[in-house]
Amino acid sequence: YNINKNVINRIIEIEYKIGDYASTLTYINYNKNNLSREQLIYKINSEINLLMFFEAEDDIKEYQKQYGTDNDILKQMLIYYRKNGDIDLEFETALNLVKNNSADDFVYRTILNYYYKNGENEKIINFMEKQNIMERYPEYYIPALIYTNKFDAGLAQINKNPSILGNGKVIDTIFLFSRNNRFLEFFEKYKYDYELLSLIIDFLKGRKIKDPFSYIKSVINSGSISCAYIISLITINFEKHSIPKKINDMLDMDKFRDIKILIENIMDIYSGIIDTAEHDSKYFIYPVTETLIRSGRMDQALSLLGSMDGFDNDPFINYFMALIKYYKKEYSDAKRYINYAIEKLDNEKFMAVKFLIYLIDKNSDMVDIANTISDKDMSCVYQYVYDMILQANIVPNEDIYARLKNLNIDDINLLRIKRYFANNFKDRIQYSALILKNGLNVSDVIKHYYIIYEENPDNAARFLLKTGLVNYKIYSILGDYYFSKKMYNEAIFNYLMAYIRKPEANLINLKTLLESVDIYGNSIDYLKSIGNYFLLSVLYIVKGDLIPLGDLLVEKKLRRIYSFAILKDFDSPVIMNALKDVFNETHDNVIGELIADGFIHNENYDEAEKTLKIVYYYNRNSQAILLKLAHAEYLNNNEEESMYLLKSGFRRFKSIYLFNLLIDFYYSIRNYEGILNISKKFQNLINSNNIKYILYSYARLFMYNDLYLMETKYQGMINHEVKSELKNRKIASLKFKNVIEYAKLILKKEYDNNKIIDRELATSIIPEYFINEVYDFLESREPYTFIDKYKYNQMSIEVLRAIRNMGIKNIHEIKIYHINHILNDVIKSKNFYIFLNWAMNNEININISKAALAMYKDLENKPGSIMDIVSRFNIGVLDAINILDSVNREIKNDV
Repeated sequence: YNINKNVINRIIEIEYKIGDYASTLTYINYNKNNLSREQLIYKINSEINLLMFFEAEDDIKEYQKQYGTDNDILKQMLIYYRKNGDIDLEFETALNLVKNNSADDFVYRTILNYYYKNGENEKIINFMEKQNIMERYPEYYIPALIYTNKFDAGLAQINKNPSILGNGKVIDTIFLFSRNNRFLEFFEKYKYDYELLSLIIDFLKGRKIKDPFSYIKSVINSGSISCAYIISLITINFEKHSIPKKINDMLDMDKFRDIKILIENIMDIYSGIIDTAEHDSKYFIYPVTETLIRSGRMDQALSLLGSMDGFDNDPFINYFMALIKYYKKEYSDAKRYINYAIEKLDNEKFMAVKFLIYLIDKNSDMVDIANTISDKDMSCVYQYVYDMILQANIVPNEDIYARLKNLNIDDINLLRIKRYFANNFKDRIQYSALILKNGLNVSDVIKHYYIIYEENPDNAARFLLKTGLVNYKIYSILGDYYFSKKMYNEAIFNYLMAYIRKPEANLINLKTLLESVDIYGNSIDYLKSIGNYFLLSVLYIVKGDLIPLGDLLVEKKLRRIYSFAILKDFDSPVIMNALKDVFNETHDNVIGELIADGFIHNENYDEAEKTLKIVYYYNRNSQAILLKLAHAEYLNNNEEESMYLLKSGFRRFKSIYLFNLLIDFYYSIRNYEGILNISKKFQNLINSNNIKYILYSYARLFMYNDLYLMETKYQGMINHEVKSELKNRKIASLKFKNVIEYAKLILKKEYDNNKIIDRELATSIIPEYFINEVYDFLESREPYTFIDKYKYNQMSIEVLRAIRNMGIKNIHEIKIYHINHILNDVIKSKNFYIFLNWAMNNEININISKAALAMYKDLENKPGSIMDIVSRFNIGVLDAINILDSVNREIKNDV
């Protein structure tokens, strides 16, 4: 290399053009004192891509010193400032490139993004019109027109190019400015072609959003902040601080970070952590105000709204004011605000509030409002009204019912409203019966029960039994009914049926009954007489009577009893011992799995593993049991055994589920080669769930050409997030490849000198800016790739023999540079060094091999060192340690 500079220059060019920046820098380093202008650009760009910012900055200065600030270096500076997070200098550099007539797409987007994020919409318009790039970047131009009140021009651009309605920036602009009927009527004609547009229109109109999770993929791909907020608002239970996993995963992305913060603030307001709020977001439709209203803090909500502008043109401010005034019983003000809101925007939630307000007004024409609801096809209004009635716990009165009674509209929620306000048994039962014709909703069934109960409790109970519904509340009601009738066996039966559906419930009457010895004894006899041994086991559990429970488990061998018993009390020795007795007798797989679940719950992974091995022995065709055993092995730190089980299971069942699981598991233990091998063999099973691990494995193993081919072949399976993450991993891989190259130089020098070189002296061998990363890698005790103890044990025969031939007799004297001299592979050498440490510290082990056992008798109590045994008997280091341990134990016993 040092002789033929032309070869070096050609290699630099090739490595740079294929994007191998680490290798580019490696070869540039051979020629660092004689770089051409082009090679200096290669060096700067490679350093930027490998996030070596200090080095890149020094080289940029060196370039400017030699060649001035031309367009080539400006482009590198632009990338440098982008990666380094210096937004202002990035923007200034992009403007300079425009002035020099050297702007490309990256330059234009840099400028437009800067203006967009700073809300400088007039500048966006002026810049785009001056550069004549309006049609090239409509996602910037159209929002800027709308934000600057050039609505007609913005809508004309959309009519000209309606496909832009799938763009997140445009959607987010529409969300803010379409809070009036004029705008929404314009966009209605496009809503069926663009799902995110449909989402915001339905939300702004107060309609129910069906299947909000179905929008997640489109939201992520578009980056729409408004749509991310909408589906979060709909799916999250704020009072219980419960966020669905799919939503949480979405909100964890950088682009939705502000939404995540807002969601957390709303939760804190619900829980009372935040007592007061001084600001609210117009863009997100005043979420703090709405939260304060929902949590009953009307005065705070009123104060917050009063500090805002927009009463004259924002329907949502008027809607929230109407809500507050309604709850404060200031109905005339509420009516004024809600009418203004509805005048601006047809929204079903607005109409629901209007319906409620007018319902209370004796002089209101409810028929006219109901006709308006029907004419506008507002299908959700009555559901909103009913929910608000229940929430406010409005006291029924004759005046309200009289105005409702004349509304002859076929809507199940209007029937529920009428049932709520009806002031006589005949009307209530009639409405309730009509509701039940639509289906046996549990809530409606229970309300029907209580209506009948007022007239005849026995008929009410018969009705409830006749429905045949299985529900905690229904069983609890029946328990109370029988308790009132002193039919204690039937009461206990129903209470137990309620208990198994909701064990955390506080069934006071059940506890009272079981305090009586006689009643408890009678209930046992009753359940035995009807042969319901499952409920008998539940009765024992509720009572805490574990001795007869254990006897029952052994005697009856009913799987359902085992399941409930062990799930209820994992820690009970009585239950566990009883189940183990049954399992030892029957080898029943369900019981075995339950026992293993109990052991895993108590973190007793050894026993879980032993139990599941027996279960699997008798159920070899069960994929589910194989997976449970593999999981137990993994929890018990037996990664190889877990991997073997998954591999053998996949070979037998060939299921896509096992394939995905195996690849996922391989990646978690860094078995990248295993992933590539299995994915090449079963290409038909590659899918969107496993492709990312395959791509990441190519990057980890520096196989960039193969990675490129895989990306091209399976591009349809690779989503936006994986593409983004893969880009980061490529950069990390390219940078780490440089670390490996420099580590190789250090190890070679250490071998030549036969001593470890410290960090300070390493500056004469490798660049100073790589010192820490190289040494952090060499000194870390984390393997880079998976260490297969069986393969490394076999490898140890040749490696230790070769090291012994170097004159090293003590295994503790071996250094990484010794190993690397033999293997000529930095990663494998470091892994082997870790393997030796694990072996010597008894962190890994294998069963002694037949070859090792055959040699055992030849030692004659003079075993020698581990390296002697490996070399003499041609066995691996783990076998040698096993033999040595056995001999030492035998000598100790003889003594």
